[in-house]
Amino acid sequence: MINWYIVQAYSGFEKKVVESIKEELKKHKLLENLQEIMVPTHQVTEVKKGKRTKKEKKFFPGYVLIKIELTKEIYHMIKNLQKVSGFLGSADKPTPISDNEIKTNTSNANLKFSANGTGSVEIAKADINGGAIDDTTIGGTTPSLGTFTTATTGTQAVIDGITIKDNKVFANASNSVLEMSGNGSGNVFFNGIRFPNSEDAVGPNQVFKTNGSGQIVTETTPMLFSNTTLDDGTATLTGNSVAQTFDSFSTSTYRSAKYTIQISDATANRFSVVEANVTHDGTNAYISTYGGADNGANDGSSVYDTLDFTAIISSGNVRVRGKVNNTNSQVIKFVRRAIKV
Repeated sequence: MINWYIVQAYSGFEKKVVESIKEELKKHKLLENLQEIMVPTHQVTEVKKGKRTKKEKKFFPGYVLIKIELTKEIYHMIKNLQKVSGFLGSADKPTPISDNEIKTNTSNANLKFSANGTGSVEIAKADINGGAIDDTTIGGTTPSLGTFTTATTGTQAVIDGITIKDNKVFANASNSVLEMSGNGSGNVFFNGIRFPNSEDAVGPNQVFKTNGSGQIVTETTPMLFSNTTLDDGTATLTGNSVAQTFDSFSTSTYRSAKYTIQISDATANRFSVVEANVTHDGTNAYISTYGGADNGANDGSSVYDTLDFTAIISSGNVRVRGKVNNTNSQVIKFVRRAIKV
């Protein structure tokens, strides 16, 4: 098996050892076992007597890197060469090094990469397993935060208390708060909608609303109640003699409701508005209509000849119904304010 090994040479004789190894392998017709041999070097600039000169300097003085199929014969041949003190490793068992791994031998020792002059250490792709980037020294003498332009993970990423998986973000600690906030006057956006970074209004009865420009703002409103709810709706009642339900509410939640009802008969060009009060006792429902006005009052008729309103209890709900008194369909639009039990 071909592996990388480190040959320990006398300092200053590394290149001589390289030539000796090649010659000895060639002499014994074992050169085909050798794949690569080198003395890693880099250029440095020195200034002597005001003159700048470039000089080749060894990365690892006293070491020769060799990639070879190391048989016992080749091992002893290289070990017995002049200016060679042995292989890196235990006696008679040199330690191979991986093609894609560099690590320090001394316990807890740092591994340092540095470029020459204004050069940079470039890493095309980094996979950090179980380590930390933040609070390491980057380019200075004090720790600073690591910055990433793009980070790609496998099935999920766990980052300082949160987990990102698929299209969801989770807080890791039980019952912990997940908080998102912009920096300073910055905002948080969701699907293009901007959330406020502070309250636009102060006091009770505040609600969120969109302002028509892709922003959510807070606003104080009197439309929040403790014992009542405000709702509206619409329905079309066909022209026949059958009572049809156009609204309902729970008997266990609400006791009474007040309606303002608009009735439109486009066929007859007849438009009406009427109010109705509805209540119940758990068994029966009761309704009273009043205050009607319509555009047909001058012809001698009243608003009540268009629809008859009734209320019943069915399946735990009060059902408010209308029965059309002619063959025309009637469009109902209403506002309901319901009062809790």
